[in-house]
Amino acid sequence: MIPPPAIPAPAKLASEAGSMDKNVVDNFPNPHKTAIKYVATALMPFYNTYASARAAGVSKEISMIDIKVKAPAIEAREASNGSEAVPARAAREITVQYDMPADLDGLVKKFKKEVVANHAIAALKVAIQGVVRNALTAEPRKTDKEIQAEVAAYIPGVRARGKSPQEKIADGFAKLTPEQKRALLKQLGA
Repeated sequence: MIPPPAIPAPAKLASEAGSMDKNVVDNFPNPHKTAIKYVATALMPFYNTYASARAAGVSKEISMIDIKVKAPAIEAREASNGSEAVPARAAREITVQYDMPADLDGLVKKFKKEVVANHAIAALKVAIQGVVRNALTAEPRKTDKEIQAEVAAYIPGVRARGKSPQEKIADGFAKLTPEQKRALLKQLGA
């Protein structure tokens, strides 16, 4: 993300710079005035809102985040068994910007406590389901009590330490047949 432009101190905003307006754009010393005029005109509402917020002490930094979304291509389907036909659609990608507060207080102020709590609970449920899915597919198979213990010990954002290379080798070695173990030890010269 591009860092925000340097904004004059609030006292200078009111007295010297004012808000970004048509005069700033028209008096810009550049041979590419048309392009700059177009971009600056498009940015005026954002700049003025940002500058006003900074002058009022409301916002210390821009909290706009980029969100990239991809939609896959869809093949055309003919109508069948009462369903409607679906036209073909090309893949599409878009990046949008969203004003996302950077901390919990900002989230609660913008969205209210209930909304923030509901989204946090939903995200945590998905994360816990991931912990359970990983435990269900682990080898050796885990019991329901072991899976419940993993879920009880789960702390969001904290990953369990992975196995060291020695632990991985020992686990793999334990799964070998006696003949494979002897052959490997012979190969390693032990």
